[in-house]
Amino acid sequence: MMVLLLLLLILLVSQPIPGKIRMKCPLNFEHRDEKKSWSYYRPGDHLISIINTGTKILRIATLSFNTAPRCHFDSLPFESFRALRYIFNIQLVSKTPGLLHNLTLGYNIHDNYLNIRMTSEALLDMLSTGEANVPNYSCGRKDNILALVDAAADDISIQMSTLGDTYKVPQINFELFSASLHDKSQLPFYHRLFPQKGILYPGIVQIQEEKEEGQSKVGSSKASAMAGMGSQ
Repeated sequence: MMVLLLLLLILLVSQPIPGKIRMKCPLNFEHRDEKKSWSYYRPGDHLISIINTGTKILRIATLSFNTAPRCHFDSLPFESFRALRYIFNIQLVSKTPGLLHNLTLGYNIHDNYLNIRMTSEALLDMLSTGEANVPNYSCGRKDNILALVDAAADDISIQMSTLGDTYKVPQINFELFSASLHDKSQLPFYHRLFPQKGILYPGIVQIQEEKEEGQSKVGSSKASAMAGMGSQ
């Protein structure tokens, strides 16, 4: 009986994994990871994690249970300007003393190739601090994710929210999206940067009306002023 109990305890004890899991190397825009050329990383007190679509063509081979999954990349060149706009704005905020006091913003930018599988890998990479994509596994470095930014389609945005909501990470979408993402009971941490489409048009009309009304007032005041000068 004691032998069976000892065997059970041995099985319950976590076994060490052979080898070492290295920490991710800090990346910047000039130097990217050769294994993950679609990612950019810069350390900071708080990280803004961004899922971006820079290349839109990815062909994934048929999955087989006998071999490891393989991806065949047949893609367009990475559109650097999509990552540059994020990097420029984040560094601008970090270098403005009036906005952040004794804090620096970092970024973790991934290209998802407009693919659901690559989006999942990018999300796991953002939530993991080691080389392996293992969430909640800390290996010497802690990333404080401030927000998750995406400009993806509806299905990918919902996929990101499903995993991000578990860690209560705010998700910000700066593109116009459909009404299926408005339910706060299903997506409590999902926020839109711009209002929905129906709100934009009345606002544009109101601004245009105020602009035309202001121009008419300016024109009438100029005419009355000129008339007064002529009478003098």
